[in-house]
Amino acid sequence: MDTQPPPTGATQTHDSQAVAVKLLEDLELTNIPDEQKQELTQKVAELVDKEIMYAVMSRLTDEDVVELETLLDSQEGEEPFNDQTFQFLQDKIPNLGQLIEDSIVAVYDRLDDANTILSSE
Repeated sequence: MDTQPPPTGATQTHDSQAVAVKLLEDLELTNIPDEQKQELTQKVAELVDKEIMYAVMSRLTDEDVVELETLLDSQEGEEPFNDQTFQFLQDKIPNLGQLIEDSIVAVYDRLDDANTILSSE
């Protein structure tokens, strides 16, 4: 398969559902029943979020993690990647936009590898 990682244009926030849909389209995994497509989109969105969170958490100090947890606790019920959270993370991780983009590309690469293996069987 000759696909390129999707342009992510990491911005203040990311929409993991939109990223997941784009990844599945690029990998030509959209010709499946709607129920399976929704389930796969949700799983890919979760992968994207987990990849980003792992990358972010690995770059924060212990004190930063406590501060982030306090911030997230104060925003209970809100979208975790809101402007306030993003600003906090951007203050702590200067290259946050690139980190998000790299995380999305890493998920894309893993899915592309898996798709290539499955389609060659």
